Amino acid sequence: MAYQLWAAVENKRLTEGWTAVRVAEHIGLPRNTISRLKTSSRPPQVGTVHTIADALGINRTEAEEMAGLRPPTSARTGAVSARQAILHDRIYTDQQKKAMLELLDIFDQANGQA
Repeated sequence: MAYQLWAAVENKRLTEGWTAVRVAEHIGLPRNTISRLKTSSRPPQVGTVHTIADALGINRTEAEEMAGLRPPTSARTGAVSARQAILHDRIYTDQQKKAMLELLDIFDQANGQA
């Protein structure tokens, strides 16, 4: 759900050469809270998103979009398609990925995008 926000945190961590513990200390949240951004099916709390945004210098509205709390209103660089996200996410089995990609194909055909 909040994969893009997690990716922003991970990018900061890698850019700074920090450990997961150090980035969590910088943000001021427990490490497991940050880790859940990558895999949780539920969106994080607004306060958590704002804490991360403030620590990383991200606009709060953009962070809310990245966390799935509001629909995207701005074009962001680095955005990936739903197809790419499904293919690259390690949480899904191959069978689940296949089913989701088939659904995307059905939606694309129904919307004249195929």
